Amino acid sequence: MALEKKRDGTTIYLVHHGRTPWDLQDKVHGWSQMGLAPEGKDDAKKAAEFLATEGVGEVYSSDLKRAIETAEIIRGALKIEKPNTERVGLRPMDVGLLKGLTAEEAEEPMDDLKSRLWASAPGGESVGKFLGRWGMELHRTIQEALGEDHACAYVTHSHNLATIAYLLSTGVAPIRLHSPVGPGGIIGLHVSDGGGQVISDHLFDQNPVGVSGN
Repeated sequence: MALEKKRDGTTIYLVHHGRTPWDLQDKVHGWSQMGLAPEGKDDAKKAAEFLATEGVGEVYSSDLKRAIETAEIIRGALKIEKPNTERVGLRPMDVGLLKGLTAEEAEEPMDDLKSRLWASAPGGESVGKFLGRWGMELHRTIQEALGEDHACAYVTHSHNLATIAYLLSTGVAPIRLHSPVGPGGIIGLHVSDGGGQVISDHLFDQNPVGVSGN
């Protein structure tokens, strides 16, 4: 239920989607519409077990299949009646023709794109465009969560979770594109002062980083 007056603080739960067949092969997803592998469904169930005591009353996800399936498993396990809300802003970077490459094959071109912020990936978008889109979505997420009387979970992707530190530091931290938590992992954003202060915290990591999982 939306509040008449926003809260001063809350915790937002950012969930890395569960594993897909490409995660198991360490391949880059980009905007692929690949769904979860059986292992990824287990990841989502374990994430739900962690969230079960956190007062989560609403779930959001990107509109990509692996995130939607993760969100629906969490929503079902937590018995949340409100439907999952899909958000384009929660998508990862569009890596274009780099989609489907192994993480090793994509490492050099992705490092080049990070060093040239407004150069677009072949057939995709630039790191700068992605950061702008994700930054606007993160702002909406924070303000939205402050207006609810329950905690909210947002299922997103490796690129989004990896750049949280950069966005929260207003560009002081380096740009990273590998998530600090693996598939099914959860990062908490502890929001206070009406959004004036946001601190990130690695809350749960069932698959420590080793796959790209974007």
